Amino acid sequence: QDITGDILEKNSAESVSLDQVQEILDRFRGTIEQIPPMLSAKRHQGKRLYDLARQGIEVEREPVQVEIHRLDLVRFENPEIELAVACSKGTYMRTLCHDIGAALGCGGVLSKLVRTRCGALRVEDSVDVGLLKDPDSVREHLLSPDVALDKFAAVVIQDSEVGSWLTGRAIRGGAILSRTQDFEKESILRIKSRDGRLVGLAKSLFTSDQVDRLGGDLEVLKPVRVFPKPF
Repeated sequence: QDITGDILEKNSAESVSLDQVQEILDRFRGTIEQIPPMLSAKRHQGKRLYDLARQGIEVEREPVQVEIHRLDLVRFENPEIELAVACSKGTYMRTLCHDIGAALGCGGVLSKLVRTRCGALRVEDSVDVGLLKDPDSVREHLLSPDVALDKFAAVVIQDSEVGSWLTGRAIRGGAILSRTQDFEKESILRIKSRDGRLVGLAKSLFTSDQVDRLGGDLEVLKPVRVFPKPF
């Protein structure tokens, strides 16, 4: 499934048309199943698949479900196809290329892979590794963990609650001032002070609606990570 691997089979893709590619791509949008490759971190009877593969052992793998949120055709110059993909965690990109090639009838292999985004972090915002040689440049480009964690809803707590939170105490319903969005029970939440500092992560013991109703001195958010030095 990788261009650097051993060639197992060669086929011609001359007959593959743009219409065929578009039709096949439709099948791979949404919820799909993938069989994890042997060179993956999945476990089989307690052992990593890649460790077994390096011993020349191949085992049967159960398919897993993944989500392909977006699958756009960027370029088609037979026999090359360039795709832009937005997918769920755990998606095997090499397997996706392999399976699309198999569906086209000619086979497929991944020749290049660029991760353009992970959560709120975009490749456009990255910096050249050469800049890291200068300590001042490093500080200039550092991002707050709050940026990387922005997929989690944020909860703002009273200033009087921050001190006890930093000692590892749970948050009372009555200490919550606001939130950025609704959340479910056992959601991971960012905990912020009134001045916007990130002071930790918590797990909700109730839904946001229940928290609104309960309030008072009932503990509703349990510490997961406390940041003694707020960001």
